[in-house]
Amino acid sequence: MIEYIVADYLEFQRAISEKDAKDIVKGYKSHNEKLGTIALNMNLLTEEQVDEIHDKQKIVDKKFGEIAVDSGVLTEQQLNELISIQRKAMDPFEFAFECGIINIDMANDLRNKFKEYYKLTDEEFSGVMADDVTMISSMMVDTRDFYTNYYYNIAIRFLVRFLGLKIGLSKTTSSKTHEAERIITHKIRTMRRNFIIGFSGSREAMHALSESLSDFDSAEFKNDIYARLKNFVNCITCVFECGIMRESPIRSISCVKLYKSAELIFNEDGFVLPANICGYPIDIIVASGAEEDFTKVVHNV
Repeated sequence: MIEYIVADYLEFQRAISEKDAKDIVKGYKSHNEKLGTIALNMNLLTEEQVDEIHDKQKIVDKKFGEIAVDSGVLTEQQLNELISIQRKAMDPFEFAFECGIINIDMANDLRNKFKEYYKLTDEEFSGVMADDVTMISSMMVDTRDFYTNYYYNIAIRFLVRFLGLKIGLSKTTSSKTHEAERIITHKIRTMRRNFIIGFSGSREAMHALSESLSDFDSAEFKNDIYARLKNFVNCITCVFECGIMRESPIRSISCVKLYKSAELIFNEDGFVLPANICGYPIDIIVASGAEEDFTKVVHNV
């Protein structure tokens, strides 16, 4: 995922062209290794153990290494060694230099500016470059509201796990309204306030997202192109109910709704996180409000 963010940042800084950005993303994907892959190469885990951990990540909000240690298949020392190896790998700035896209001075200068732009410490930067999903989601999302940030981070982490890091993120933007051809929303009520988690985009983009969530293929909804996305959001809800959102326990939850050619209106600010998922632009929306019915959808039929 970090290759998308860095390539987007370099293009934003006008240090590279759009073609160069695509080349970085395409080339870095084959270069980058996940923690599970490194563990396999070092014969610390079997393919079956890696698959089991990935399956657990889909229902438990924990990192790969945490689950491995909890399951007893890795020790804390082994995990730390794996993380150290992963973080020493070539970052996208160095990769752009190795490919001849930018020179070494530009790579170092842009790397430092990236740290400053996202206000990252050296340790946080190492985690981000190692594709630490928790650190990346915290870096990208800042809605100035603790609970809204928390919901965003949960949604992003699960999306990344289901889509295998095939997701690019941009900075959040605040909005009072949001228009899209398709909007899927899920309303969550907590003790403190209400929230809405949404996904929006074109018909083609939403189809691509739902098709990517191939793990959710319910027989009951096998002819419904949006069923898997609905089940994915329900999976997030189950995690909330299991105590991940212990600061704001869930009281009641409504159903996912799909709107055609819709405009989402927030009584309070909504925050939109532009994402590129499998090559399609899709916005992740999180809005919050104190009122019972703080959002409404206006059909543009």
